Amino acid sequence: QAITRKIEEQHTEEQVRLQALTGAHVVDYLIRPNAPIVHQRVKDVKWPSESAVAVIRRGERLIVPRGSTELRAWDTITVVTDPIGERELNVLTGQTV
Repeated sequence: QAITRKIEEQHTEEQVRLQALTGAHVVDYLIRPNAPIVHQRVKDVKWPSESAVAVIRRGERLIVPRGSTELRAWDTITVVTDPIGERELNVLTGQTV
């Protein structure tokens, strides 16, 4: 648990640094079971422009996303995006319909 907590802290620090350096938003999204992207591969999703998936957390695992990586319900994705992309990402991940 201590290792997981330390990784989470480092992840948050990196998000803050990236946001400060680039002005981009670094946002975590929990993929809900009703999300349109569940069971899709990363490369098949029509992501908002100016958005990139940086990492996928699946349980205790951190996954570097590849085009062939399948997105699953309850994955948490960290996305670098702009404010406009955030609205679209909320829909894609099942936060809003």
